Amino acid sequence: MHDITIQNLTATGATNFSFIVGLPESPILNVTLDNVHITQSSTSVRPMDLRYMTGNFSNVTVSPTNTGHNFTVDDGVIVVGQPIP
Repeated sequence: MHDITIQNLTATGATNFSFIVGLPESPILNVTLDNVHITQSSTSVRPMDLRYMTGNFSNVTVSPTNTGHNFTVDDGVIVVGQPIP
């Protein structure tokens, strides 16, 4: 999968964590998230999980989370435009 754009999205009451997860041999490429806000139902929900993907993020929030961070970054992630831990 590649060249995916999500803009001006607001989700509220999320009860499960969100993720963008590719595979080492088949990463997800060129994901653009712009003005995306996910409000979760409680702090027990994990941050957005990113693995084996590339993209450009701008004004993306995920809250509340059990770590206080918007994202959990695992292997093979390259994202520009917004700092991610």
